[in-house]
Amino acid sequence: MGRLTERLFAEIGREPPAPPIEIAGALMALTHGLALQRRPRPQGSPDPAGHMIKLILKGLFEISRPGAGEPDAGGKARKDADRAAPSR
Repeated sequence: MGRLTERLFAEIGREPPAPPIEIAGALMALTHGLALQRRPRPQGSPDPAGHMIKLILKGLFEISRPGAGEPDAGGKARKDADRAAPSR
């Protein structure tokens, strides 16, 4: 999971704001916690867990710095983060 997190940030040209293995561990813990706290919802409605994970990933992308040799992309990083983050 740490390598996947590292690749995700590299793909959008950003440096992870924390060690990738720690980000991966936090995301796995969040996912596990959300699964344990799952509330009943109407059949066919989207699981809010995916949306919450996407919001957190987008926040991490926003606070990350440009990768080595990458200019600060501003809006480009935001657009790439939207594309890279899991959709709900």
